Amino acid sequence: MGTIRGLMILLLGLISCATNAEIHYNINNPDIMLQINQQPLSSNSIKILQQTLETRSPLPLKPLLEEIIINRVMSATLLKQLDELILPRLKQGVDSEVFALLNQYFKHKITMMPAKYIIPIPKPIKTKAVFKQNRSHLKLNPEQIKIAKTIRLARYQLPNQPHPSDVNLWDIYPLQSISGKQAIFNQNQAFIQQVTTQHLLKIYIYYLAEQANINIAELSLLIKDKRIKQAYLHQIGAFQVLHEENEQVYKRAKSITDKAIQTYYKQHQQDYVQVTQVAAQHIHLDNQALADKVYAELQQGMDFATAVKTYSTTNDKQLTPPGDLNIIKVDDKDLTLVKKIALLQPVNKISRPFRTPNGWEIYLLRQRQQAPLPITDEGLRHDISKILARAEIRQEFNQLSKKLLKTATINVNYDLIAQKLYEE
Repeated sequence: MGTIRGLMILLLGLISCATNAEIHYNINNPDIMLQINQQPLSSNSIKILQQTLETRSPLPLKPLLEEIIINRVMSATLLKQLDELILPRLKQGVDSEVFALLNQYFKHKITMMPAKYIIPIPKPIKTKAVFKQNRSHLKLNPEQIKIAKTIRLARYQLPNQPHPSDVNLWDIYPLQSISGKQAIFNQNQAFIQQVTTQHLLKIYIYYLAEQANINIAELSLLIKDKRIKQAYLHQIGAFQVLHEENEQVYKRAKSITDKAIQTYYKQHQQDYVQVTQVAAQHIHLDNQALADKVYAELQQGMDFATAVKTYSTTNDKQLTPPGDLNIIKVDDKDLTLVKKIALLQPVNKISRPFRTPNGWEIYLLRQRQQAPLPITDEGLRHDISKILARAEIRQEFNQLSKKLLKTATINVNYDLIAQKLYEE
């Protein structure tokens, strides 16, 4: 749940400027904490969300409520703009997160549905009949779905049920990843049993939640609203995702002016520096066992020069300083792999052993020189243009959030929160 809390804080920062909401503090019902555009939200659901989002430190109620409000206000508008391909994953994500939230609420004490509620069925489970019509495709056609619904994986009866219920193959198949579907296709009995047990646990957790008067539909709504906003922000490229090129950011970046790029570069020049040359020493070793031994001795205080003289197997151990690689320049056309690795090391810190085609290397950089990347560097200009494009996208999102907040009807139970929202 720590990741969920982190996302919550990140998104709160994005809309922190949305302070023009008109809030009415006129709810007197102690069971209702918020009402947003005629949608009441119970105190119980919000407190459960707050409790499960807390990790090592308490999560303040005020920012959580502001997040819930902005998510609810924007949900319908953002949902209309989401790519249709995202919607199935959105539903699965909501279901998974609500289950994780409830499991956290019950303190992870429950790992499976109690055996007394499970009715044994014959095994092993045969899934071959589902795929015999279309053996090369994991997406089931209507006839296959019909067959999947007849394949019973488990049977159970909870105290509030007059009759037993079944878990069939179609209950779990759509929830699986491609690798999971492939495992079912291959009739992997252990995997099928694992996901069936997990599905039974989910059913049992939901049963416990209902017994505790937890409004699952309301919790699902809160999580769905949050995930819609997350999906939309990802779709428009509001935040950088490692190794992912966003089409909207790419198009927007082309419109960023040269003047804007230069202004940003001048303000953040310290972020765009490159190593020009280093002065380094190394210890060359023939095998990992020896490399690990030498590294351990260096960590325990052995002098680097002493280690070079004692263990290194190359002639440069006789140089001054021992193991000297001389000045290594980044623009040297004949850089060896050993020297390329040296360029990446921090100054005055003994490196961990690196494996090379000729053995193992341990480095110590004595000196490193850096210089700013020139504004003419195409990679730098592309990077800055994307940063500025994302800034414009986030600004437009904030403007949309303000507009929707301004037209929203928001009612709050002041007695339950004892503070004004969207105020410092």
